[in-house]
Amino acid sequence: MPAELTCEKCGRYILTDGLGTEHVVECPSCRHVNDPSRALANSGPPPVADPERDPGLRRDLDPHRGPLILVLGIISLVMLGFLPPVGIPFGIAAWLMGRNDLKKIRARTMDPEGESRTNAGRLCGLVGAIISSALTIFLCGFYALLFGMIISVGPGPRAMPAPPPGTSAPPINQEAPNQPARPAEPDLEKANSVPPGP
Repeated sequence: MPAELTCEKCGRYILTDGLGTEHVVECPSCRHVNDPSRALANSGPPPVADPERDPGLRRDLDPHRGPLILVLGIISLVMLGFLPPVGIPFGIAAWLMGRNDLKKIRARTMDPEGESRTNAGRLCGLVGAIISSALTIFLCGFYALLFGMIISVGPGPRAMPAPPPGTSAPPINQEAPNQPARPAEPDLEKANSVPPGP
């Protein structure tokens, strides 16, 4: 039956094949040869891994930016309810930073501890950027349509100002002002009527 031991040098768990305590077990990470009988006798809580003694822990990894990316993604989602155009740059920044950092984490050049927060921030930024862009396009179209309707209707007819007291209102000329006035037509009834005799 397999047994679990801890390495005497680096403190990592080693899964043995359960052949017994007469076989030595080599640690796969630090290559230290462990004696199973002594490891079983000293079984207890594993020691804390020391980066100076453990070659498996690299200190030259770039620090992760998980909290920053997550905050940028959340801001892009929060801006949906207030100012959708402001959420677009925050969402794009969170998405691009998260995508680049996840590539570095999978290439083992960045601290993998922030992978979950980086991925969550990347997804929030992507969703926030897409929805903010759609809302911005919709709002721009709506306001352009509203402005076009206001321009096409134009202002209503203006009311004539009231004449000052004591003066009569000027006559309203229905004809165009540039056309000459037509002569008055004679009254045909008066022309055809015979004046009464004496």
